Amino acid sequence: MSNLSHTSGLGYFDSFVTELAAATQADVVLVAGRDSSGLAFEIHAAYPATLGMRGGVFPIAATPGEIVLQQGEAWFSDRLPQLFPLATIFMTHDAVRGYAGIALKNAHGETIGLCSLWFHQGQECMDRVMSVLRLLAPLAGRELALCLPQTLNPPTLPPLAMDAMLAHAPVGIGKLDLQGRLLWANPAIANILGYCEEELLHRTAAELHHPEDWLRSLASYGELVRGERTCPSPVEKRYRISRAMTVWGAGHP
Repeated sequence: MSNLSHTSGLGYFDSFVTELAAATQADVVLVAGRDSSGLAFEIHAAYPATLGMRGGVFPIAATPGEIVLQQGEAWFSDRLPQLFPLATIFMTHDAVRGYAGIALKNAHGETIGLCSLWFHQGQECMDRVMSVLRLLAPLAGRELALCLPQTLNPPTLPPLAMDAMLAHAPVGIGKLDLQGRLLWANPAIANILGYCEEELLHRTAAELHHPEDWLRSLASYGELVRGERTCPSPVEKRYRISRAMTVWGAGHP
């Protein structure tokens, strides 16, 4: 099963559940993620494939999985239908008697799903089964995190608050189009360069830079335009001010 740590992508979980079943002699293996409500499981992979459970959604409440999500792991060697009489998943007659499950976590340590093994016969000892699950859970958690939609977005300021922050910033800030023409400039940059805002908007970045420094910046601008760079580093450059003089400053290409 060592190859599972070196692969990813399409078909990963199909291989994962198949190899895990072979290693533990489990009759059923499931990998499930929590749905958007957090109240149900969504099956991402199942062994055997003939179960046809992929994409199925089952309630978390009153299942062994509910305990796994609370405790991180759980196992029951026998009498599963009697212990969880209200569980709808596999809880028909005596088809399933033993269970072992472990929580799957993302890189931030957040529980995002679980992996569970189901046995048609009671199990005398679950130590080896749980050891295998603990070994492989980080791999399954990594892959499951890649499958789930990224719903958490970084907090953003409202447009008006952002505009006010830029306008009153103590450093010079300007917005350029792809041709290097100034579209907007805050008061600080106008004061530093000695132009009024209207004058600045009739100039280009090339006109405001010292020619030698502008040539050095062109490569960085090209990377930004092509999307090859997203976070330019500040460099010391010379800028032309309104009195035909030059002033030094730290700027972003």
